[in-house]
Amino acid sequence: MPGSLQDVLLALAHRHLRFILAPEPLAILRIMPAETVHSPALACFFYEQGPGRAQTRVAEMMRRFMAEGGLCVADPLLLASQFHQLCQGGLFERRFWNLTDQVAEAEIDQAAEFAVETFLRAHGGPAPA
Repeated sequence: MPGSLQDVLLALAHRHLRFILAPEPLAILRIMPAETVHSPALACFFYEQGPGRAQTRVAEMMRRFMAEGGLCVADPLLLASQFHQLCQGGLFERRFWNLTDQVAEAEIDQAAEFAVETFLRAHGGPAPA
């Protein structure tokens, strides 16, 4: 994704939230944890093809921004995971537990902006010497 670190993260947060809040992915995300007990191979395949693949791609992006000085130098997979978790807080939990059946676009915007702000406060810029 071209653009500034903040723009890329914001686009990524929006894309991630819209995807996981949609009915079909949400249904799968509700089923998979229970299936891991019965079929570890299925769980592994699901993770590698979905969340794991996405996390690897985001980690590559994090690595690029570390090299450019926009992010502190850290484990890029850990940064990708933390960003993912920040995006999922709040809205996803309410949808996952079926506490709400709809999320307004303004709520997605607010959640994405907050996730990016929080992430950049924690990890923005090169690591202190």
